[in-house]
Amino acid sequence: RDTIIEIFYEKHLGQLIDVITASCPQEGIAQSASSGGRVESTKPEILSNICELLCFCVLHHPYRIKCNFLLNNVVDKVLLLTRRREKYLVVAAVRFVRTILSRHDEHLINHFVKNNLLKPIVDAFVANGNRYNLLNSAVLELFEYIRKENLKSLVKYIVDSFWNQLVNFEYLASLHSFKVKYEQVFLLPYPNFTSSLPV
Repeated sequence: RDTIIEIFYEKHLGQLIDVITASCPQEGIAQSASSGGRVESTKPEILSNICELLCFCVLHHPYRIKCNFLLNNVVDKVLLLTRRREKYLVVAAVRFVRTILSRHDEHLINHFVKNNLLKPIVDAFVANGNRYNLLNSAVLELFEYIRKENLKSLVKYIVDSFWNQLVNFEYLASLHSFKVKYEQVFLLPYPNFTSSLPV
């Protein structure tokens, strides 16, 4: 079993990631068939299956995944799926990120912040607008998870980096609660004895 896992990580994981990068539009290229079909040569179902396999690896081989992801910018490459026109592939990328964050690994969390890795997800959420669909739900659930698990560096990163985009969605309970969490943690860190704030 260990030998098979070793072979998979050494020889095949990179190939799966290459399939994703080769199947996604480059930055600035429209997500349409106008690119000549080259970027969509792999069936979307296969890309979705690769995401599921990566999620399995994150949960069952966290140390191997962590080293591989950090060394090879795997998260960045999987998030290229947010450029696909199939919404369920964008959702697959969001769930992949959610699975990584469930490990509560500080190195990976810092990697997200340092490399601005949530930008593609926020951009996809904003572009989705007011549509209530799987993409909307997946991103809101991701934010809710970050808030409930008190992943402070991510809370700060998201509000500091993206609130100008997200403020239009503050009417949504989960985003309102997210902003309140940010204010509680970063704007009111110490009691203010000069004023009486409501409890």
